[in-house]
Amino acid sequence: MLYSHQHALTGQFEPSVLGLHTLGGFAVLVFFTISGYLVTTSWRADPSVLRFAARRALRIWPAYTAVVFLSVYGLGAWLSELPLGAYLRDPDTAGYLANIALASRNALPGVFMDNPLPRAVNGSLWTIPLEVQCYVALAAAGLLGALRHRAIWLGLIGVMAVWYQARFGPDFHADWQLRREMLLYFVAGSAASVLQAQWDTRRIGVTLVLSALAAALWLAQLRYLALLSIVPFAVIAFGTSSTPVVRRVGRWGDPSYGIYLIAFPVQQAVIQLFWPALGFGGTLALALAITVALAYLSWHGLEKFALRLKPRRQPNAAWGRALKDRATTAVAALKRGAPLLGWLWLCWILVAALNKLLRHLPDPAAPLNSDATWTYLPNARKLLQQPWAFLSTDPASYHVAPGGYLWAAAWGADPISIQWANALLFLGCVGLMWRSARRLGGLLAGVVATALLVYLPHMMVYVPQVLTETPYLFGLLLGTTAAIEYALGHPRPRLMLALAAMGLAITLLVRPVLQLFTLGALALALTWVAYRRLRRTRPAAGTRDLVNTRVCLALCAALVLPAAVIVKNGAYFGVWSLGTGAGTGLYYGVSPFKMGLEPVYTGFKYDAGLTPLTADPRTRGHPLSQRADAINGQVALSLVRNTSAADNVAFFAGKLRAWLLYSTPELSMYPKLRSFRLFEWLTIALAALSLAWRWRGAARMEAAALPGAPGPAGNKLALLSGLLALTLAMAVQLTPVLYNTRYNQFFLEPWLMLLCGVGAAVLLQWRATPRGAWRALLLQAARMALIVALLAWLPPALSRYAARHETLAMDPYRPGPVAVLLNAGNMGPVRARNAQRLDAHRWQLDVAPATLQIPVHVPSPASISPDQVLDAIWRLRLAIQTPPAARACSQATLGYTDAHPLREWYQPASTLRLHDDGELHTYAFHGNDILRPAGDGLLTLTFACAPGTIVRWDGAELLRSTLPEAARALIQHGTPIDPYWRREPR
Repeated sequence: MLYSHQHALTGQFEPSVLGLHTLGGFAVLVFFTISGYLVTTSWRADPSVLRFAARRALRIWPAYTAVVFLSVYGLGAWLSELPLGAYLRDPDTAGYLANIALASRNALPGVFMDNPLPRAVNGSLWTIPLEVQCYVALAAAGLLGALRHRAIWLGLIGVMAVWYQARFGPDFHADWQLRREMLLYFVAGSAASVLQAQWDTRRIGVTLVLSALAAALWLAQLRYLALLSIVPFAVIAFGTSSTPVVRRVGRWGDPSYGIYLIAFPVQQAVIQLFWPALGFGGTLALALAITVALAYLSWHGLEKFALRLKPRRQPNAAWGRALKDRATTAVAALKRGAPLLGWLWLCWILVAALNKLLRHLPDPAAPLNSDATWTYLPNARKLLQQPWAFLSTDPASYHVAPGGYLWAAAWGADPISIQWANALLFLGCVGLMWRSARRLGGLLAGVVATALLVYLPHMMVYVPQVLTETPYLFGLLLGTTAAIEYALGHPRPRLMLALAAMGLAITLLVRPVLQLFTLGALALALTWVAYRRLRRTRPAAGTRDLVNTRVCLALCAALVLPAAVIVKNGAYFGVWSLGTGAGTGLYYGVSPFKMGLEPVYTGFKYDAGLTPLTADPRTRGHPLSQRADAINGQVALSLVRNTSAADNVAFFAGKLRAWLLYSTPELSMYPKLRSFRLFEWLTIALAALSLAWRWRGAARMEAAALPGAPGPAGNKLALLSGLLALTLAMAVQLTPVLYNTRYNQFFLEPWLMLLCGVGAAVLLQWRATPRGAWRALLLQAARMALIVALLAWLPPALSRYAARHETLAMDPYRPGPVAVLLNAGNMGPVRARNAQRLDAHRWQLDVAPATLQIPVHVPSPASISPDQVLDAIWRLRLAIQTPPAARACSQATLGYTDAHPLREWYQPASTLRLHDDGELHTYAFHGNDILRPAGDGLLTLTFACAPGTIVRWDGAELLRSTLPEAARALIQHGTPIDPYWRREPR
């Protein structure tokens, strides 16, 4: 085959066999003949569909997957004409990996473009899906019993041969149908296996008979049938003969499959590099040598290890006992093969992560995010130019935690280098997540946790960017993994504590959200150590004291560098913290009209610079300067102090729900986020209930083993409980500050993913059953199936329900300090479409959608333009009442006919959540961008409600936020900020 392909790849005609097939095509038929013989023999020896499928998969996919992956990210990346970044970002690059799932892809961007046979990367892979189809057909025939009845099986083969000859005829050049002929040769090899007992002792006689038959068919111009009648038997007879040559072929391994997979791309690469300089013979010899060497490497490095996992046939038993024995054996085999399965999964998930990273790697020409443009990169460049001068004299050095610009400076402040470094760092995060989850919950925990990490929607968008979230994630997972290893008895506890301290220090330097937890942990550890020393107590026999002096030293070591930065900032700038930004984060987090969310989510603007600039012009509008950050913090505290306790509780409860379940706007931007988070919480909750049920008595705690690494169940339970408590405490700590998707994913998701993985392992843990306990076995299988079905169905269902019923809900009576821009005096009589007027204020809707249109007169458009008014708020008052038997009218869409254009990358849906109770209610919504009047126009309310619904309109007003002016009064005169506006729109 390699020799035949060499002709085609150098632009020549391939040699033929008897004018019927190319030499390569004939080799493929021989390959299918041998395959049919071998797999039929395997089936007859053990007619189990599951074991048959496992054996075929272990033979086909390991080497096949490796060749496809190396073709994409090794050979293709090396030889492509495109720049590496363009090649990796091209969708056809990742698309080639679809070959692993038996798709048909044969080109990579810019690869082999100038070869005599251009663009073809591996012309041998197209036969693999056909081979798998033959396996499926053979398994189906085996299940139907055809392989046990020779007459039926031989009859089917004969019918196929006659149909093929009648359908396609003998002319090679008119209609070449090698694909169908491959199936014939496969079943011919299968027939040779079924009939082996009959021909094995009569080889010479059978050979003479088949040779005569082939000659007769050839003379009758049935050339394909002539070849089919003799070639399969000749191949199998020669291959099963015991001769010195045949016996010695495999003494160094079996490189045949590797040669088949590897030869084509190696030949193409050699031809691209050395054709025509080395000529036909030179390139053929070089390609052959490289191919054979790589094929032996594939056999000894991968294939033979995969084949060792092939399942063995179990002895016969009664059906019930066999069922239990097989289940028990499968579980035991899974446990024995868990290390190799784990490595295979880890390799696969790393490939998937790399694939997603390459898809999301920013284009070098694309603009960077604002944090990188205004903070991280400028600071890194200053640090590289004048390190000490920057750290001791430039206030920008404390505007953010130093890890952000230190990491950027480590890569020369080059955005592309930082993006690649973050991408590689994330691959390390996947490995750390895998390790920690496996230690706590075993193979399944590692699979679930890493799958969540890699496939969480939108997370991969942030990972390669010039941001600090990826280094934070790496530090968090490094510290968590090392702490788990230490608690579960790693043989090198000092090293694990050092790594835990390193990871914790990284998180504190890049995103110091764990600083309070670290100080609290240190205080508790010191208290416990002092208590143990004062009481002179020692651990019980056979146990060890996990919280000891070394742990205290590790926590102190983690705080050394952050403490040094704090001292530096305090000594040189009077800022006794790792950086500013806390006041600004709190300012956005408690903003009543922004609802504590990222302003763009709610349709509002970023005013953390305008507010301190108005209050104190010396801040120059820089929200991260010391004075501006302090002003923003004072404004936030004033808003909280002057809000009633009930309203504060309601507001922060909504914020906490956003942190735990994601916020409402994200359901429209990233609808799968809620499903992922609900899956995590549901898995954790069910696992906790399962453990509570299993550990009803304290004496059973050690008896009920948790999945994962060996170790005391109490230690594992303490670790899991601590992680859950830390996750909830983190959500509570973050509740007062600015909410956005990025913070939620990187601050809460890592521990949730880890807990979810362990929870899944607990729920699907196979428990040993007494011999003969068939009912317990079936109940256990049913329980696991029910859990899987519940976890697969319930989270998406709840997420869809939330998407239908949740909208933004600003408190209309607590918009913050405001002033009126437009009121009822600027509005004319209401017009209606698809609605009948009942009186001056009420309309009955006829059909959906129905619209109320309120003419609005804008006396001075320039005075309310976005250039003059940063944030505006619409307040409306109306009542909705649907007919008794109709579905509730829950939503209305707000619009304005002559508005300003959209200035942001995202616009929240202009949807009001209505109260369908017939009572008047006041609603509030942003009045920016497409809802900001640019002149006279129509304020529109569109209802998709049942006919007969009655709408009462009671007026509207447009307000502007005067929070910057209120901040000035607070800072300059001490006037408290009143967040309430209790007048109704009239």
